Amino acid sequence: MQHARVADGRTVAQAVIDDVAQHNADATPLGSYGVVVGATIGESVAELSGLNGPYLVPGIGAQGGTAADVRRIFGRGLRAVLPSVSREVLRAGPAIADLRAATERSIEAFRFLRPSRRGSRILLRCGGRHPNTPTLIRAATRGSPESTAS
Repeated sequence: MQHARVADGRTVAQAVIDDVAQHNADATPLGSYGVVVGATIGESVAELSGLNGPYLVPGIGAQGGTAADVRRIFGRGLRAVLPSVSREVLRAGPAIADLRAATERSIEAFRFLRPSRRGSRILLRCGGRHPNTPTLIRAATRGSPESTAS
C-alpha cells in the first residue's frame, strides 16, 4: 500500500507524511503529530525530513531492524525517533535478570539518540500484568519535564 501512488504521483506514504507535516508546520521544536516507520523499511518510499514530528519505529531486534538501520533511514531526523524494542526485550525473558540485560543492551545500542548522556536516566520496575515483565516507569532527560508511563 505504501508504494501505491496517488493522483499527483506521490507515494501513499509520502502523501500521508505531507499531510501530517502540515499539522506540525508551526510547531517548535516538534509537532504533536507523528508517523510509524518500520526499521525494516529498506529504501524509504518517502522523504521523511519535512515531518517536524515524532517517528515511532517498530521492527527493531526480533524483526531484523538495527540501530544502524535507524541511523540510515532517519539521518538528521534522529532527534524525533522513538524506537520500539519490546519484542526484542521480551524474547529474552522470562527471567528478570535476562529481561534487564536485554533492556540495557537496547539502551546502549540507541544511546546515540539521547541528546546528552549526563543527567539522563531510565528506571525500570517489575510489575504490570505479568510479574516478570519490566515496566518503564520514568524516563527523564535533564532539562525536560519528567513523564511517567507504565
